[in-house]
Amino acid sequence: MMDKIHKQKEFKTLSSALLSDETINDYLIANIKNTRFLVAVTDKRVLFVQKKLMGENIESINLNDISLSPFKSGFLGTSFSINHHLLKIQDKKKAQSFYNLLSPHSSQDNALSSKNKKNNSAVGFVAFIILLGFVVAALNSGDDEHEPQQITQTSTKPTMPTSIFIEKSKFKGTWPFTVDEVAIWCRANNSLFVVSYGKDGGTYALNGNAKMNPEFFSGAQSDISPIWKKDGKIKVSLSDMIKFGLDNTCP
Repeated sequence: MMDKIHKQKEFKTLSSALLSDETINDYLIANIKNTRFLVAVTDKRVLFVQKKLMGENIESINLNDISLSPFKSGFLGTSFSINHHLLKIQDKKKAQSFYNLLSPHSSQDNALSSKNKKNNSAVGFVAFIILLGFVVAALNSGDDEHEPQQITQTSTKPTMPTSIFIEKSKFKGTWPFTVDEVAIWCRANNSLFVVSYGKDGGTYALNGNAKMNPEFFSGAQSDISPIWKKDGKIKVSLSDMIKFGLDNTCP
């Protein structure tokens, strides 16, 4: 139980460190030099959060500056390094997913890409000259019988944040929880999970999709009863909170 509470305090510290336009993509708990860290990857950085008895320690590395060591897995768990940080993680599946998310940004991959580009530069230059010749020939052909090609621009829907922190005093709608502070997370298939900042420090399924797939969020419980508020003998409706979660955290 204390482990869960400690985890939520770390997440609250992480939330306060995020930039206004920054989105959390994933996180895990890792052991670094025999010290517990919450490690999160956003769309901009990797953040390392350590809670101390007095305050906290936060370090960040830009995604373009990270370098990963090879992924190692054994009987005692898994490990890999992000720059000078050696992470040891018990949950192999979670560690592999986190590693795969970081891999495209690793400087090793960037170096390999640069090498390939360099090796193919001569071929690319020749292809460009040939293509340029075709373009010039087409422009000089004087063929006006064909109408210019219409190019349609398409817009991409902005990426929603995957989580949001909410306080009871600022929520516009019916507050359905016995705790005053929570975070709503959206996972696959619009599965909503609520992280409690109360004494229980638990994580619970908020909607039907999450209840059917509690494995989408590590440590989540499918039964939200421990923090579900009652009005007399009737449980308060979750509909306002579910709508808020879908509108603000799910793409």
